[in-house]
Amino acid sequence: MNNKKLLLQDRLEKKEQGFNISGLQSVKLKEYNALYDPNMRHFFESKHNQNLLYRTGQIDSHGRVIDYEKNKSKLHILEREFKEAERVEEKRQQEEREMRVRAHALLII
Repeated sequence: MNNKKLLLQDRLEKKEQGFNISGLQSVKLKEYNALYDPNMRHFFESKHNQNLLYRTGQIDSHGRVIDYEKNKSKLHILEREFKEAERVEEKRQQEEREMRVRAHALLII
């Protein structure tokens, strides 16, 4: 009986030595997006979920999925335009404050 346990243990150790998972680290799985999964269609067609997806910018007003990878350059341009508009607005507000300070100084004199 003890001999059988040693044989079984030896056989299991050989199996473990032959098992190698290092190759799995190099395998890149395709990114999963539930919005493209046909099995999830019923879930995403509900009015509540459609409103949520629209508010969070994941679909457009017609219910089509917005692909950020395809529209990355457009988003970059929009972000730059928003930053430029903010910079122009800050400069305008700064000039307005300076004019008020000058006008206030003239009233005091």
